[in-house]
Amino acid sequence: MSKTIFVAIIVAAVVGGAWWYMQQGGSPAPMMPSAYEQKQAGQSADQTTDPDVALSGEVKIQPVIIRYTDAGFSPVAISVKKGTTVAFKNDSGQDTWPASAIHPTHQSYPTTGGCMGSTFDACRGLKPGESWDFTFDTAGKWNYHDHLHARQFGSVTVEE
Repeated sequence: MSKTIFVAIIVAAVVGGAWWYMQQGGSPAPMMPSAYEQKQAGQSADQTTDPDVALSGEVKIQPVIIRYTDAGFSPVAISVKKGTTVAFKNDSGQDTWPASAIHPTHQSYPTTGGCMGSTFDACRGLKPGESWDFTFDTAGKWNYHDHLHARQFGSVTVEE
């Protein structure tokens, strides 16, 4: 009998706590997909859905951001769909100049017209806190580097 009373007390505490929480204006947290579930659905971990939009059935892709820190680019390698814009954000204490490989010519990305070799080139050092956006319109694996610190590099794989 004491076991039954114990279970009843636990159930009452859970139900009472939930009732109190709802009375305080709380609501259940929306279920967000994990990084693994996003990967299975074809999204990178940096591409998440807005919970309010997701409830309506529409998916809103957040910007893809590659951060440059004092340790280098993060993440170092990403995969995106063709037509995705990637923001290169300088979160370091020094200038950074993201550009297509190969250092120093910047000619790996196939579209020409940038300041040196290809259009995948910020064409200047980004101050701490600044960012530069590039839209990847050509499928393939595109290596890049920091022109000011050529030992820092990464890659963007663009899928159809």
